[in-house]
Amino acid sequence: MLVSAIALYACLVIRPPAFPPADHAQERSVRRFVKNFYEWYIHDVIHSDRSDPAWTAVTERPFSFSPQLRTLLREDAGDVRQIKPSFISLDFDPFLAGKDPDPRYVIGKVERKGSSWYVRVSAVPYKDDPKVFATTAKVEKAKTKRGWRFTNFLYDGGKDLLTRLKELKRQRQGKR
Repeated sequence: MLVSAIALYACLVIRPPAFPPADHAQERSVRRFVKNFYEWYIHDVIHSDRSDPAWTAVTERPFSFSPQLRTLLREDAGDVRQIKPSFISLDFDPFLAGKDPDPRYVIGKVERKGSSWYVRVSAVPYKDDPKVFATTAKVEKAKTKRGWRFTNFLYDGGKDLLTRLKELKRQRQGKR
């Protein structure tokens, strides 16, 4: 009986951490990657009034995006740049999930699901009260030595950037 009580106590008190130590380091690394990208994007791209912020991000930091996401973003921006009478493209900032940027963004919850990491990025308007409206960046480790990269951006309401870009591409090609 005493042995059972000691074993039960040990199980309750000596629990393994929620993440193995390597995951804590990866979580910090993912958080830093996303934070650095958004700080650069807001300060150097959005606040410098570049004409096409998403295009700037893809051309100046191409390896921050998976090949598939990078290609679809370039195709979307390329079609817009051709000034067609009825062009079909994104009508919002894909990384900020809106049309008008807020003054700053904060990195929230970081969680791992399989080989992907999901990082919540919330807008903070002038009142310093985070919006309910936010983006979740899906991040994965590149197979090369280039580090982390964005593989998708998920929006509130169940929508995501990859799906939207693929739909727009089909529409531009005249397919439904």
